[in-house]
Amino acid sequence: MKRSAPNSSSGRKATAPRSPSCKPGWRFTPAWPKARLPSSPPARPPASDARASSRERPPVPAAAPGSRASWWPTTCRSPISSPNSPATAARPWNAPRPCASGASPAPTPSSTRKAPWPPSAASSPCAPSRCTRKTRRAAPSSSPGKTRSKDAAPPAAHLRETGYAALYLFSVSFDRERETPSKRTRGKPAVRAPLRFPPPPACRPLILALRLAFGGIAVAATILPPPALAQTQRTAHEFDIPAGPLAATLNRIGETAGALLSFDPTQVKGKTAPAIKGRLSVQEALSQALTGSGLSTVVEGKTLVIRPTSANSSGETTLAPVTVAAQGVKDGTTEGTCSFTTRTMSSATHLPLSMRETPQSVTVLTSARIEADNLVDLVDVAKATPGLTLNSNEVRPQLYSRGYAVESVTQDGIATRYEWGRGDSLGNLAMQDRVEVVRGATGLMQGGGNPSAAVNMIRKRPTNTWQFKGSISAGSWDDYRLMADVSGPLTEDGRVRGRAVAYVQDASDFYDFAFNDKRLGYVTVDVDLTERTTLNLGYSHLYSNKNLSWGGMPTTYGYQHLDLPRSTSAGADWEYNKNQIDTVYASLTHDFGEGWKLNFNSTYVDGRYDLLATYLVPTPGVGGYGHVWWAGESSREQKAADLKVSGPVSWFGRTHDLVFGATLNHQNGQNASWGADWDNPITGGIDLTNWNHVVPRPDTSSTSPLRLSDRFKQDSLYSAGKFNITGTLDLLLGARLDWYDRKIAWDTGSTSSYSENAHLTKYAGLTWKFADRHSVYASYTDVFQPQNQQNLSGSFLPPRSGRNYEIGVKGEYLGGALNGSIALFRIDENNRAAWLGLPGSLPACTVPTGCYAASGLARTEGVDLELQGAITPNWQIGAGFTYSETRYRKDANPDNIGKRLDTGIPTTLFKLSTQYTLPGALNRLTLGGRVNWQSKMYRDAANADGEMVRIQQDARAIVDLSATYRLTKNLNLKLDINNVFDKVYYSSIANDDWYWGATEAYGRPRSVLLTLSASY
Repeated sequence: MKRSAPNSSSGRKATAPRSPSCKPGWRFTPAWPKARLPSSPPARPPASDARASSRERPPVPAAAPGSRASWWPTTCRSPISSPNSPATAARPWNAPRPCASGASPAPTPSSTRKAPWPPSAASSPCAPSRCTRKTRRAAPSSSPGKTRSKDAAPPAAHLRETGYAALYLFSVSFDRERETPSKRTRGKPAVRAPLRFPPPPACRPLILALRLAFGGIAVAATILPPPALAQTQRTAHEFDIPAGPLAATLNRIGETAGALLSFDPTQVKGKTAPAIKGRLSVQEALSQALTGSGLSTVVEGKTLVIRPTSANSSGETTLAPVTVAAQGVKDGTTEGTCSFTTRTMSSATHLPLSMRETPQSVTVLTSARIEADNLVDLVDVAKATPGLTLNSNEVRPQLYSRGYAVESVTQDGIATRYEWGRGDSLGNLAMQDRVEVVRGATGLMQGGGNPSAAVNMIRKRPTNTWQFKGSISAGSWDDYRLMADVSGPLTEDGRVRGRAVAYVQDASDFYDFAFNDKRLGYVTVDVDLTERTTLNLGYSHLYSNKNLSWGGMPTTYGYQHLDLPRSTSAGADWEYNKNQIDTVYASLTHDFGEGWKLNFNSTYVDGRYDLLATYLVPTPGVGGYGHVWWAGESSREQKAADLKVSGPVSWFGRTHDLVFGATLNHQNGQNASWGADWDNPITGGIDLTNWNHVVPRPDTSSTSPLRLSDRFKQDSLYSAGKFNITGTLDLLLGARLDWYDRKIAWDTGSTSSYSENAHLTKYAGLTWKFADRHSVYASYTDVFQPQNQQNLSGSFLPPRSGRNYEIGVKGEYLGGALNGSIALFRIDENNRAAWLGLPGSLPACTVPTGCYAASGLARTEGVDLELQGAITPNWQIGAGFTYSETRYRKDANPDNIGKRLDTGIPTTLFKLSTQYTLPGALNRLTLGGRVNWQSKMYRDAANADGEMVRIQQDARAIVDLSATYRLTKNLNLKLDINNVFDKVYYSSIANDDWYWGATEAYGRPRSVLLTLSASY
């Protein structure tokens, strides 16, 4: 059977076969391919043609045999009453209704961005429930757009319906990108206009809330009183939005103007909007976009609501427009998006840019990625992030990127003191919304900084609605974990909101006698002081205690692997390594209007560190090995603040973004250390293959400690701008002035100091959008970093200096749900610290902690490829490939020229993390996998006989697998298997090359972790 439909543009007719599988009471509708959609909305069918009007899909010309349209999938549709009811048809379908006046949100203009991307929420951890097909339609309401099913869940229960909401979100968002229905059949949930297989009424409020949050709403950062709404509607903005789906156009309008828009996605599904260009007010832009759609704008409180021009009296159940706090559209918040990518980030330039607009290689580990990969701290961040690698054992982790150690770790953009031998800056990701990693130098953020990478952790913020998340885990080596996270409004009007997070981990480890305990307490409060001003206060307490051997396993006298069982411990059961860090912080955000904002962040940190540990070293005099003990205590106080003002300006007919700011970072530390008498170990002659693990505990009170005080100050001024040269070409320029002051004083009377006045760091970047989804970019950054290391005479080494260059291509697909990049980079750097030795082995060294020398010119060159986000609605991926090699170009030692700077770091890395939710009847199950491959690493050194030998770890790949099963709408059960094939490997080789040998550490054997999680 065939039927035809008129085409308003050509007059031709399209035919489509009736599906023979449609049972009585169901009807057939074709799924039209994107290529056949007309460029402008066709004439609306008459109200009497219920079949055509309910479909709300444009007619399609007849397809030629063999063309895409001839085989495009067909579907059956449930018989739901037509929205083109007599009441609706009483008014001409394209007659607009004048918008009412009233209050609305404050404007938060910004430079034009892409439409909100369709976040991929199909992964089981983010989708704990699915709704059933059985539905019941509520009686029609006299208030259009406000009806709700009579058995709808109360607001507090909405969070329990996440699963079906996530599936709905995918079906609508993904189709919006393709502009055609997705390939779904009658047994699977899907949404069209009108709904087929409508979700149960209890699910609908959350479904619409999620849809509005990520596909049908544009939000301002603050809400203004009614007079400000009128001003917002009258304020002109620069629009340049191409013709496309109406939902995407509305989102672009709201985001560009900073207006809060709310609409039912089912009412705009299938509708298109013309191009919106020019300097227009919000009202004018909306009027153009809604022309011919049968929709108009009305004001409800502080929200602009898009709804039909006449009341819906067809008896069809409708949902009230829901206003959802979706700040992630503007500030990059990833919680709730269930995506492996984010929309915006500012860790490279202080400007809120999309990943495509950022002219450097960047990675964002989102909330969903943190949960999917069970990331706990920066050690896990290094394992998961493309281009980053981890060296040393897990007590003293050192992150590397592009051949250099990562030394720039920030919390909400404020620098911390990350020192690899301390571990007190590893953080805990239970309190973080995301981790943003910028590879290469970040001069604007850290005043030149390190050419390796910068890691910025962004805390979670309170939510506007009540929610609870919790999990309990049990795994190998008595690994037990407990996490609880509760958030919501603390006052009836929602002006005060709070959040509390707790995390506890008690674990042993694969080493004998090992334990690894962690504690986290985090509370934060948001207070809306005025309609334009928000104050955020918070406190966090971090505690960790490990007793893994401080030095790891030693090498043989011949500088080779001992190859002992991985469970062999080199330490004693009384060793400990305690870290405690307490942080109090406050931030203030004020909206001046017209897109200009003030942000003030301040923090106070009190850190304490206490350890008692041993090194296991060769004892040539008696044979075997012996223990050298070392104890240390330290306290650290940090006071830091950052003040910045940002906003758009209009010059020469184009909109540009500017930011101006100032930072201060003052730190004081007190340190004391005992022991480390390398010539007199407390044990000796130990045969590690037959050892009773008895080590006498030293008496620290019997010796006097070596004390030092460490004072550090850095004050900075910075400015940056993104200047729109043409519609597709942006120029980023920035500069930063830094004042440094560093002083170390030993109790022996020796001191070292260094200062720098008004050092200028320059930054430049260029991005060209040469296609709808692709951009090419180039960037330049100065490298300048004062060093902590001291030379033989005790003076600080000269600052590291150089240049960082990068060019690349970036792509943004599926409306921003998937991001890809390819980059080539070069780093030239001078004065990198090279280890010389301790005073015991190097008599000329006068520094108790060891001496260093400044290296010559080293050049790093490489390539960086990355893909992160959603490939399909139920398939998330994060993948990256990096090749990086650093060689000496100049050096005081001519033998070094042409050699690699550090062969103990792999040159090539490949990392993959993925999750896939099975379709159909198996949609309760989500499978995941991770692959971490790296090339070989080695070190050459002289053995006890003076011969040059090589110690090496071959290339290796570690595979992890996971499976998550949705038990109920609130509960998930997840099983992780790490190192599935139980690969035996060394995570680091030949570290601490002191005396007659070095230390190294095994990688973790196969382990399992079972997690039960709940969300409400």
